[in-house]
Amino acid sequence: MRRSVIAVTVGLVGMLVAAPMATAVQSTGDAKKACADIVEGRVNYQSLPVDGNPTSAEVLAQMDLGANACKNIRYTLTVFGGSTEVDVVGTASGVPVAATATTPPRVEFQTPVSFTSLSDVVCVVITTTKSNGEILDRAPDSGCVALPINSSIAGATRFR
Repeated sequence: MRRSVIAVTVGLVGMLVAAPMATAVQSTGDAKKACADIVEGRVNYQSLPVDGNPTSAEVLAQMDLGANACKNIRYTLTVFGGSTEVDVVGTASGVPVAATATTPPRVEFQTPVSFTSLSDVVCVVITTTKSNGEILDRAPDSGCVALPINSSIAGATRFR
């Protein structure tokens, strides 16, 4: 009988000690939701000419996610003038696109940027955030993706 009491007591103490740990794991786990996980990104800067002269520009981007987009997650593209994250020249909220048989779940962005306010590059960052503003993921993980604005580079720049 005494062994049974000791075994039950040890089991209860083990459950009490383990319960707070399980709660802690769950509370940090939702920051790693697959729908907030940026798997890969592509971004492209393009001038919009009028009569052969560039008068405006836009940045187009896509990011692939670990799962279809969630309604409570915000997907944001931020474009900075120059090669640093200082002068915001464009922002866009993402438009979710569900996965198909041939494409992963993704979010697409398009934002105009003022051609006259830019240096020779723009710098791009994509984030996923909770409604309270907490950043869940960011691409690139640090810094930003620099895109030359007067370049013969064709196609999108890939990043993660």
